[in-house]
Amino acid sequence: MANRTWYVIGFTLLCIAAAILVPAIPQPTCYHDFADRRAGFGIENVRDVVSNVGFLLAGVAGLAVVLRPRTRFEFASERWPYGIFFLGVLLTAAGSAYYHLAPDNERLFWDRLPIAIGLMSLIAAQVVDRVSVRAGLVLLVPAVLAGGGRRQRRAVRGRAGLCRGDAARARTAAAVAIHARQRRVLGGRGVRDCKAHGTLRP
Repeated sequence: MANRTWYVIGFTLLCIAAAILVPAIPQPTCYHDFADRRAGFGIENVRDVVSNVGFLLAGVAGLAVVLRPRTRFEFASERWPYGIFFLGVLLTAAGSAYYHLAPDNERLFWDRLPIAIGLMSLIAAQVVDRVSVRAGLVLLVPAVLAGGGRRQRRAVRGRAGLCRGDAARARTAAAVAIHARQRRVLGGRGVRDCKAHGTLRP
């Protein structure tokens, strides 16, 4: 393979390694506070759930085009990354609908997993199309595994992060607690000592 191909493979593998090794960012719980919480037809958050029909139609149409025999690729193996991409789009419809029925960190994993699979396979498809068929196919499996592996689950199941408002309130509460403790210290023996030495003034 040409040097350019090895550069692409090396850079991609480096990015995958960085994604695996960098610590996961806790998911703030306020992420799940969506504006539209209306129910309809017995479905909670009905608009957020039903809107995934678009992913369903796109996934089915894409798979039909990729898998039909008359769709021409330069090499038959080029179907794989595009097929996995549209499979990811199709699964996104199910995962996202499941998540939006009752949004929380546990269900968010099933929303993000098919999206990650689809995006990583699309990157491999672009390598197949623009750089090298062999290089793209070599990257396909490790890229999909890295995008949809244990790291995704650890990121959404780990300790929940604080929302911006919650973080501000936490800082305020900490400052108040520290100030109250200082007042208790100064209100006890510390105040009497300062007065005795003439260092505390009203």
